[in-house]
Amino acid sequence: IAANVTLSGTGELLLEANNDILHTAGTIGGGTMTAIFDADLDNSGEGLISQTGGALQAANASFLAGEDITFNQNNTVSTISAESGGAFTFVNTGSVTVGNVDTAAGITTSGNVDVTAGSNLTISNAISAGNNGDITLAAGGILDIDAAVASDTLGVISLSANGDIDVGAAVSTDNTGTGISISADDDASGAGTLTLSGTGTLLDTTGGNGDIEISTADFAIT
Repeated sequence: IAANVTLSGTGELLLEANNDILHTAGTIGGGTMTAIFDADLDNSGEGLISQTGGALQAANASFLAGEDITFNQNNTVSTISAESGGAFTFVNTGSVTVGNVDTAAGITTSGNVDVTAGSNLTISNAISAGNNGDITLAAGGILDIDAAVASDTLGVISLSANGDIDVGAAVSTDNTGTGISISADDDASGAGTLTLSGTGTLLDTTGGNGDIEISTADFAIT
């Protein structure tokens, strides 16, 4: 995809391939549409999704691929979901929610998960990284975790926000080193509070052998 692909209104834009989907230039989107990327249409377990230029503008976006998914350019999406046979990387210019889009709920990978939001980042559906995958969630505003975030075995979970971080669900890893790292007030403005609310927990599931590092202006348990 090297030119503009436009769909106005609230319809679905299907971008499908038996193998790779490459976005190199142009704007995909328009209106309040849902973009559905499927790079493993034949269920072969092959096919990656890569963005090296351009932009995605959509209310919702779903990504399915047998290999890595990298969408890290000038994107403006409200809700995303993904299933990846490799890693998943997504960058959004404003606020974004990890939710339920089309057939995918949350983010499931066999590799690293890296989601960056220019403003608020909300986790409404679970994130699961397999195959020793690290999870990095970064918000320019508030990071709100309302669904489980889990990495297996050697995975490291890093949570950062320039504003508050609210952990309202389980965050867990099996890493025996520094398994979870949290930084509220990441820009050192003095405005960030880490809050554990409701069922929010920070778990080391290896019998207490892992470490949790916390850097924040304030800390509250409610």
